[in-house]
Amino acid sequence: MLDKERMPVSDNDTPSPQTPPLSAASPLPSLFFHLPPYGEHLEARGWALDSVGRSLSVVGNAVFTGTAVIRLARIDAGCEPDEGECMGRTHGLRPSSFFSLYNVVVGLASSALLPLLGAVVDHTHHRLSIGRISAVAYCAALFPMIFLSRSTWFTVAMLLIVNAFIGWIHTGMAFAYLPEMSNDRKVLERLNTSFASVQFGASVFFIAIVVAISAAFGWMDDSLATARLSQSINFTTTAAVWGYSWFSLFQPRQAMSEVPEGSSILTVGFRKVYHTSIHIFNNHRPLAWFYTAL
Repeated sequence: MLDKERMPVSDNDTPSPQTPPLSAASPLPSLFFHLPPYGEHLEARGWALDSVGRSLSVVGNAVFTGTAVIRLARIDAGCEPDEGECMGRTHGLRPSSFFSLYNVVVGLASSALLPLLGAVVDHTHHRLSIGRISAVAYCAALFPMIFLSRSTWFTVAMLLIVNAFIGWIHTGMAFAYLPEMSNDRKVLERLNTSFASVQFGASVFFIAIVVAISAAFGWMDDSLATARLSQSINFTTTAAVWGYSWFSLFQPRQAMSEVPEGSSILTVGFRKVYHTSIHIFNNHRPLAWFYTAL
């Protein structure tokens, strides 16, 4: 049986102290989400649904849309889509450099943001609000990608960067709920196993659906049409499951602790990272070198 007790919430939010069972009038009736290990735990069900949206977005953005963007960038640079290395440039970059830039920008921005996200989770009651805002913003950025074309590919490429950044914020808020779903280690293990299965299954099913529809309509060699199809499915599904999860299933949380004296919400996370780094360097030197090498 899952631990259904809630943490205290803010004065503005007064949910029931226990997780109520999903009603028969649920907007998402599904036998699967009534079965163990979720039972009557709404947030576990919400986390599983949220993971579906995250899985589809990763596959849709990286596999289908990313491939189409690179092909269109090659065309814009004056190269054939399927030839060897393209030496031409578009927007000051070679087509092959776009995803290198993507990885650098998203990696640096996300790393710089993580301490602030941790501070928000630990010291404010805004976790649910940020999860909702990030879900809406992410889906809003997904929608224009449906209209990928030779004239919009660069805009879509920039939206991929924006979406990856927003996605890290959203993922951080979702993962903050995970360890609070139960005090029982075995229950958490069952939940994590189930969530991993849901994510993998959603990815495989999504790819299969996109490939099947593309084959049926003769789009297997048309990366642009396949990207549009994948983003149409991605946007519709992600908007539905994230909307239901974050506006019906996840519950508010109060701050777990006060901001320490002498710090602010903007600096407390970075102070913790600094003090932890000093502790590791002074007391666990091999681990410090390991992190440095990474």
